[in-house]
Amino acid sequence: MRIYINEYGAKVRMLGGKLIVEKGDRELNSVPIELVDGLIVNSTVQITSAVLVELSEKRVGVSWINSTNRIVCSLLVEDDGQMLRRKAQYELIGNRRLKLALSKSIISAKIANQRCLLESLNKEYRYALTDKAINELALLEKKCVHCDLAALRGIEGSASRNYFAALALHFDDKFGFTGRNRRPPKDCVNAALSFSYTLLYNYVDTVLRSKGFDTFAGILHTPRSGHRALASDIMEIFRAQVSDRAVLEFFKRADLRRDFAYNENAVYLSAEGRRGLIKSFEDSISAYSEAGEGYKKDIGGVIMSQADRLAVAVEERKASSLHPYRADHGRNNAYSCNI
Repeated sequence: MRIYINEYGAKVRMLGGKLIVEKGDRELNSVPIELVDGLIVNSTVQITSAVLVELSEKRVGVSWINSTNRIVCSLLVEDDGQMLRRKAQYELIGNRRLKLALSKSIISAKIANQRCLLESLNKEYRYALTDKAINELALLEKKCVHCDLAALRGIEGSASRNYFAALALHFDDKFGFTGRNRRPPKDCVNAALSFSYTLLYNYVDTVLRSKGFDTFAGILHTPRSGHRALASDIMEIFRAQVSDRAVLEFFKRADLRRDFAYNENAVYLSAEGRRGLIKSFEDSISAYSEAGEGYKKDIGGVIMSQADRLAVAVEERKASSLHPYRADHGRNNAYSCNI
């Protein structure tokens, strides 16, 4: 299980095979360390060296998130037995044709999953603008087949504008959401989206690093200092079906005063808001999807399988092996989501 610690000033230590979370003289919680497969804490939490050593030996990742919901540090003992995988990954940097093919596959799947979520929402509350956006997304998805990288970025941007304009209709007007904005988020929904994307980015990054990838070396996103571009690439596939779904679920019970903090022109999640959204995110990542041959797999497992297919695509230099997750083509894809 992934453990999230939001309590400001808390301390994590180890005793009798358990992680003990305490603040001052008060114990807040404890969990057997054998059950922990990820630890995410706010940047004020203190973690003892004994805990870090134990988690490192078990290859359990630790991430620190600051008050604006950005990952400021992460610790993970990476797989050191994947030199050939990384060699193939670095060779991909100069292979423009393969990078473009992989990028088109990723963005096409991202748009398909955005469209699928809007179609799901439209079954309950139908809006003309949502119908229009669904049709536009379908057209943009087809345009991904024959385009260069610059055109692909334009297609992605156009899809996002259509998608978020329609998605905004499914949130109460009191939350002030009219479209995507960030750095800083200026309304409650954007604050929640930013945090949910941070959680997904961390999750995908941990999976990819556990598979031996150098996540600073991306395919679509431009490398920059501190940015794990490959994690950003692969999370694009899952944004709508994991993070956006989690945010929609969270806002069914969100409260303007309890769940948000306001600072001049910026809005952030409060500690209580983080706890609520983390629960929704975990529910979303744990949701089961239909898989081939009559079995099911949770979305977390689908992400793990996606990393395996990425490895095949990179090592065999074959973009079609990526086969990105698409929620709308269950009968034609390895994994699909019932919505």
